[in-house]
Amino acid sequence: SIQFTELENQYNTSDYKRVFPDAGKHEGKHRKYGLHLWYEVDVDASMDLMKIAEGYTNTLGVQKAEPVYIPENIDAKQDVNIVPVPKLNGSSNDPLFDDQWGYENNGQTGGKSGADISLLEAWDIQTGNSDVIVAISDSGIDAEHEDLAQNMWVNTDEIPNNGIDDDDNGYIDDIHGYGFGDESSNIFVGSHGTHVAGIVAAVSNNNIGVAGIAGGDGSDDGVKLMTCAIYGERTNPSGFATSF
Repeated sequence: SIQFTELENQYNTSDYKRVFPDAGKHEGKHRKYGLHLWYEVDVDASMDLMKIAEGYTNTLGVQKAEPVYIPENIDAKQDVNIVPVPKLNGSSNDPLFDDQWGYENNGQTGGKSGADISLLEAWDIQTGNSDVIVAISDSGIDAEHEDLAQNMWVNTDEIPNNGIDDDDNGYIDDIHGYGFGDESSNIFVGSHGTHVAGIVAAVSNNNIGVAGIAGGDGSDDGVKLMTCAIYGERTNPSGFATSF
């Protein structure tokens, strides 16, 4: 339209892109809820983004426009060193379990005994369930991590690395999840996403590293982790919306 052309010239618009790309067999659901109408617009970053958003909001055919700021990926600045501590004579033989005072606090790190989530009592009821898939919308999970690999979700309807969307869900080669930040099956691994995944489902009772809250009892019965990487090498902010 003439209005859009004027805006494009005024704000040096370089590209329009759907926030939620075509979802293959699930595209009907996107359209049902209007997700196909969400677009991301690249504009001159030196200009007033609030003014640009106001200009688009006042344009016929646009219901709402707002700035999308590029997030800062703190993973690149993190340097996490884990120091092994003695084992806890409890329900898990993971060498770093005692360091996870939030699970079972006996005052082992100088904190208040009992200030925890009573995980050992919960484990008496349930340690995990491999039929449950937990999606981690964060930086990418290290799917080859020795304490996570066993509990990574695997998309059995997809053939790895063949460049084809075998299950017609809109994503190519999404074996353990997808890199929404880069719009690629190559997951940009991050320390924060991997850390969060470990809290949820590091394999428990395997004599390695830490224990996950729902990581199972060491017999491959932990919940499965799907990595939905919101960050990538390009740090695309649209990864936030599409990962959900």
